[in-house]
Amino acid sequence: MAPVLSFTAEELWHSIPERQREADSVHLTAFPQANPRYRDMEMEKRWEQLLNVRSKVQAELENKRREKLIGAPLEAKVLIDANPEKYDLLKRYEQYEDLPGLFIVSQVELKKVTHLPPYSDFEVKVLKAEGNKCVRCWRYQTSVGANAAHPEVCDRCVEAIA
Repeated sequence: MAPVLSFTAEELWHSIPERQREADSVHLTAFPQANPRYRDMEMEKRWEQLLNVRSKVQAELENKRREKLIGAPLEAKVLIDANPEKYDLLKRYEQYEDLPGLFIVSQVELKKVTHLPPYSDFEVKVLKAEGNKCVRCWRYQTSVGANAAHPEVCDRCVEAIA
């Protein structure tokens, strides 16, 4: 917190009893060391793979922006054709709707395939998102307009408003 909210962090630091402070300023202290027993190598491996997919999605989004197919990433629907192993990893995050948030797009569609180009375990395509723009979350969803009480918001936002 100190590097980002410097004044707030300093004020909080001075509210700590002096005998418990190791320095006069929060900015003169060292960051705490991570406890190695909490390191999750399996999670690190998964996130490394997810971030690799994300970087390829971001590159394709930028290509489509240059081609004027989309203006902003939330106007996009991402299609991912993946080999069975990569598909299983992505499917795990799709079920909780984490992939659109990770890629900062409105929609993600996964497809398991067995024939991909050599040395590739997935392919990314970007299309214009389906549906209309939700005025609350700005995502393009086919559910916008489905609720008569809230015709300008998507189903997820209707649930949040309720």
